Amino acid sequence: MFDWFNQRTVVKQVPQQPRGMLPTYVTSESIVLCKGSSTVRNTYEIRLALFMAVQQRLKFILAIRSGVQVESGLREHLQRHGGRVQEGAIDEYSISLGHTTRTGEEGDCWVLGDSEAHRRLLLAIDSEWLRERLDLNSIIVAEQSPQFEAALRSETFEATNLDGENVGNALAALCRELKSLGGFLFVQ
Repeated sequence: MFDWFNQRTVVKQVPQQPRGMLPTYVTSESIVLCKGSSTVRNTYEIRLALFMAVQQRLKFILAIRSGVQVESGLREHLQRHGGRVQEGAIDEYSISLGHTTRTGEEGDCWVLGDSEAHRRLLLAIDSEWLRERLDLNSIIVAEQSPQFEAALRSETFEATNLDGENVGNALAALCRELKSLGGFLFVQ
């Protein structure tokens, strides 16, 4: 009669939206994804670029500046699947924004566009606090989510990300993840 005492709560994972990526260079021999940040995390964007290269029987190169910290295991993952990390001078790069939970799991991550799209976005933001938090290499920790949310509400975003979403809405979704799952948001 009181079976509801014995029922288990089932936690459903929110399905992740398929996301796009923006290779910096594509040739008949390779796909090159350039990242301009000082730390490169193992994100869906990078794994998708690698997958596309493998599917098309092309070489995959993750191009970074010299001295950049690459997240543990990323180099090995790329090598295991035929890709590689190449250090050198880069001027153009892809910008992605993502979430890492308090337990270190990857949350949502989406691509804004190239470095020029990022520059235009930052110029369109009135809040100095928000501009600083959305600059390359920036991190927003869970404790900053109320201020982040307030700053987002004060802005009007006309820009869209690579997936065609309004950047303000996409940032608000990352903020909700940050509030509920903790961790940090990053720009790379």
